[in-house]
Amino acid sequence: MTLRVGVRCILVLGSVVIGIMLRKTEVPVQLQQEIIDKYGEKGFPFWGGNIHELYEWEVRQIYDYKVRRIREYLEDAENHNKVISPVISAFLFEVMPYVKSPDKLRGVVEQLWKVENSEDYIEGNIESIIPLYFKLDKCGVHLDKFLEPHSVFMDEFEMKWEDYCKSKESGGLTSLDRYIDFEDARKFVETAISVAEGIANYEFLTGLVTTEVEIGGIAKSLEAFGQAFGLEELVATANLQEPGAVEAQEVEVEQEYTPSLEEEDKEVVMAEYIKGFGYYRDYEERVLYISGANDGLLSYILNFILQNGGLSKRSGDAYRVAKRIL
Repeated sequence: MTLRVGVRCILVLGSVVIGIMLRKTEVPVQLQQEIIDKYGEKGFPFWGGNIHELYEWEVRQIYDYKVRRIREYLEDAENHNKVISPVISAFLFEVMPYVKSPDKLRGVVEQLWKVENSEDYIEGNIESIIPLYFKLDKCGVHLDKFLEPHSVFMDEFEMKWEDYCKSKESGGLTSLDRYIDFEDARKFVETAISVAEGIANYEFLTGLVTTEVEIGGIAKSLEAFGQAFGLEELVATANLQEPGAVEAQEVEVEQEYTPSLEEEDKEVVMAEYIKGFGYYRDYEERVLYISGANDGLLSYILNFILQNGGLSKRSGDAYRVAKRIL
């Protein structure tokens, strides 16, 4: 799918991004349509030729969309006290780790705030400031909007820094000023402080109240979602259920249940379970059927079943034989 941006470039939504932007982005189909409806004819009013800002905008649209879908699902009374939808739980497990990323980023930014742009401070602390700055790009948040404008200088600076570190490790020349002069060090510090200020004043997710939350399984992540976006009361009211808890209750009922001629065929039940939850356990045959829409969802399903006692890991002879056969 393509979308015209002004008259100067084309935005490709999906796995391919404009020009040099070769990173993979997954734009939900419904969001694609929303963007087309809003910008398809007139183009992006904010477009100024900066591809990195455009890509950052796209990433934010994706996460804002998923947050909105989760909130709307919680608001719908038809979903209250019922098992959470696999689609919504998948959104939840994508959004909440991203919510935690700005928390990690904030820690680095707060340390950069303490940096002083003075000759004495730079000379005494430059070797600790440099690795701190390069941690920014490893916090799990897309920062090209802030980092790319300084990339030419910073890339050259980083190569000099790496040469110094290699020489130091091998016992060679250990004086940093042989690799980086003071003017470059001062420019580096000025840039680091400026970037940190820009990041500190940026809202990475719409409506985000706090990143200081603990995430885990569905119940824990729902609680964290409520805290992160100020929706604790809504999460409590919706009272969404985990598939494992409901299934355990159904198993108890099945033990006292006498089948009738009107009972659904097992294939029909299996199809409904796989469609709704991504897996189906056949207690008679002692077989687990799993279907994942993608590797991430399949991994989540397996981990969820393991955590809830549906499966157990084995390391005995039978397991080793089976593993060799596979």
